[in-house]
Amino acid sequence: MMGPEQYDPTAPATVASIQTLHSRVIRKYRKDYFPPADLVVIDEAHHMSGSRTWQEILEHYKDVLVLGLTATPISTRGNGLGHYFDFMVKCPGIQELTGLGYLVPVRYFVGTLADLNNVKIQAGDYNESQLESEMDKVTLIGDICENWVRHCQGRKTMAFAVGIKHSIHIVDEFNKLGVKAAHIDGKTPVYERDRILRDFEHGDITILSNCMILTEGADITFTSAIIYARPTKSLRLYLQIVGRGLRPHPGKTDLIVLDHGGVVYEFGGGVARPWDWHLTY
Repeated sequence: MMGPEQYDPTAPATVASIQTLHSRVIRKYRKDYFPPADLVVIDEAHHMSGSRTWQEILEHYKDVLVLGLTATPISTRGNGLGHYFDFMVKCPGIQELTGLGYLVPVRYFVGTLADLNNVKIQAGDYNESQLESEMDKVTLIGDICENWVRHCQGRKTMAFAVGIKHSIHIVDEFNKLGVKAAHIDGKTPVYERDRILRDFEHGDITILSNCMILTEGADITFTSAIIYARPTKSLRLYLQIVGRGLRPHPGKTDLIVLDHGGVVYEFGGGVARPWDWHLTY
């Protein structure tokens, strides 16, 4: 079920984004158009927390088995998902998966950290506009570039910025150094985004900076360095971002994280530490 494509309600399975399912079923056709189901599988299930959209959809499937999949079973505020699920089946953790060779080990280098004492906390995390003002400074971005040159030369790198301006400024500074870099955000046209991602894969771009685009689900296994340029109080965001670089790739021995957001200090260590997940906190 996608955009203008014809939907076949007799198919044995229906795959849809939550936005498409909600807009086509809830808003347009109401409950008469819901795909029949014996099982509902929800990817990135942590997004269910506090979502009215999900509540409206699952109300129709209240007598159906629901399976939620996520690497980070918590809300933005760090709460469990006990309101939505009855049981949790825990998979092997990052440390175990690394030992088995399914993920790569991580090395951290902490850069100069911004003074965030005057940045307000809203909805469990930093106010983004205030945070961007503090992080988007020449000295801090210069420190990012210096650390990358010192520790990450030759590595394909993803940078995670606070906002669009911040991301563009990071890219500009790397390009001034002769390191090919590019930026993508939610307003980047699809064709341009695809081109940039291809250039990144083929080595025409070394640094790919983004603003809240590649934080979840991006399967770019050849990434061997991450610039963490956005402080956060969200454990979920921390784990998801570092997770973009954990998957193995031929010739890749480890992942380097340049921590310019202080996340290692914020969460008491690296992502491979044991995380004791519970449905309720």
